[in-house]
Amino acid sequence: MAEPLGCFVLVLHGHIPYVLGHGTWPHGAQMLYEAAADTYIPLLWTLEELAYEGISAKLVISFSPITMEQLADERFQEWFEGYLSDKIHWAGENEGQFGSWGEGHLEYLARRWRQHYEAVRDSFCNRYNRNILAQYRQMQDAGHIEVMTSAATHGYLPLLHEDASVNLQVCQAVQTYQKYFGRWPRAFWLPEGAYRSLMRAGA
Repeated sequence: MAEPLGCFVLVLHGHIPYVLGHGTWPHGAQMLYEAAADTYIPLLWTLEELAYEGISAKLVISFSPITMEQLADERFQEWFEGYLSDKIHWAGENEGQFGSWGEGHLEYLARRWRQHYEAVRDSFCNRYNRNILAQYRQMQDAGHIEVMTSAATHGYLPLLHEDASVNLQVCQAVQTYQKYFGRWPRAFWLPEGAYRSLMRAGA
């Protein structure tokens, strides 16, 4: 039998800059809500469904520390539910309007979006107790995924001239990870896949 050529690792990297309480779409907090509603929670559904069927996903997902802190923030937990309720309301309005116009396909699409956001809200509030990170920790503790961290502010490390700045980005990342995942991280995502060697004294 031929030797394997190598290994394949599926890595999903997640970073949202600090937007909580800031601005409007597409640069404000809505980008965090969209990521949670359309990526983080649906991904959990898929991981849970696979685990229920006896399939361990064995993928790697990273959360930058600044993303972790926002997802764990009490304001996010409150405002995200409001965002979902607003989406449900307007999708329901569109559903009724399109139905009255005889636009069957658009009515169907609006109904699907309403049902999607209702399911997200139900999972977030009732199944996950408003704690998305805790669910990812549970999946990791069960051995289905590996969660890794990244630089504290997702700083582009080659542009940080001082070694101390690079070290602080990494050390803060490790501390934040330990706070939410209860152990030392086994992997680290380099922002933009970029690195530099440590500076020599006097360089």
